[in-house]
Formats: sequence, C-alpha cells, structure tokens
Amino acid sequence: MSKTIPAKFRENSFNCPLCGVYSMQFYSDLKRLDWEDKPVDTEAVLSECLKCDGKLLWWKGSIVSPSVTTAPFHHEDMPKEIVKTYEEARQVFEISPTASCALLRLALEKLTVVLGFSKGTLDARIGMMVGAGLSTNVQEALDVVRVIGNQAVHPGQIDLSDDRETAAALFELLNYIVERLITEPAKIGKLFDALPENARKAIASRDALKSLPPPKAQDS
Repeated sequence: MSKTIPAKFRENSFNCPLCGVYSMQFYSDLKRLDWEDKPVDTEAVLSECLKCDGKLLWWKGSIVSPSVTTAPFHHEDMPKEIVKTYEEARQVFEISPTASCALLRLALEKLTVVLGFSKGTLDARIGMMVGAGLSTNVQEALDVVRVIGNQAVHPGQIDLSDDRETAAALFELLNYIVERLITEPAKIGKLFDALPENARKAIASRDALKSLPPPKAQDS
C-alpha cells in the first residue's frame, strides 16, 4: 500500500488534495501594493500542482482556498459500505479532527461486519478476530482506531480537540487494516487459485490429515 503524504506548507511534493496524485508543487509568494504602489510581502502563498495544474491558496501556512481536505484518500480496495463514512471523516478533518476520529471508529465497526464479525461490541468482535488467527500488528491497529475513536465520542484521557496528527494517523491505520485483511488475502488467493489442480488437491489432502485424531497408543 502506497503511503499518502498530506499537503504541508512549503513541502516540495505531497499528495495533491485536488487530484490525489503525489506530485511536485511550485510556490509563488503573493505580494500587495502599498500606498506608493510598491510591492510588499504578505503571508499569502500560491502553490501549483505539477500533475493537475490545480492551485492552492495558503495563508499563514494553512490552505484557505479552495475548500479541501489534507486527510489521506481511502484505500482502493476499501468496501463501498465503508467508503462513504471514511469520506465523511475526510470532509470534516480540517474543521474537527475529533469528529474525524469518531467517524473512523464507525467505519471500522462497519468493516468488521463486512469481514463477517457482526455480533457483540466492537471490542468483542476484535477479540473474535484474534481468536480466528488475526496477527498482532493488525489487532493493535484495530484497537488504536477503536479506543481513540471511542475517546472522541466519550472524552477521557485523550484530548483530541486539536490533534490533527492523531486523526491523520487513524486514516492511515484504517487503510492499513484494509490492505492486510482484504487486499493481501485477495492477492494470495488469486495466486493460489492459479496453481495446477493436482497441486491444490494434494495440499487439500495434506491439510485434511491435520483434522484427524492422533493414533491411539498400543497396549504393551
């Protein structure tokens, strides 16, 4: 999974909020004329994307026009049922990182349903996924989104009122979860299905032996 590089003032390259492509950016400092018609520096800067020619207006290091979000785009394999909630989280990211975290937790809850775990609380579902063989890294990613998203709804020890960095990390984590639980299994499954039929039958026979009870010890 390619990592999304959020737009950052004066960075040479990042994922353009307008076209989504990682591209070089060209900056122009905007000036105003004083009462003697002499150019005077301002804190307004214009950046232009090399890929789409789109322009962003920055003021004091923040994008002020057009109305865009710097949150990462959703993973291409993210289920449609999840994309809508993920995009809602992106749209409010610039206004309220806290709201983004809460929506991402909701997106995670919907994702567990898509993956076949719909009973109980989100915590219980993650526990069932662990019991089904979930790796530690993915489990930790799930719990980070779950706990921080819950804190956004019920304020506690984590203050998310102006924590853009934490919210941005949750977007990346949700994409990582999709990569590990949807993209990678699909790729491996496609390669396995391409194996010769006799090889797949031999593997099935081998695995069937694992379910047989161990042989009984003979009486001496």
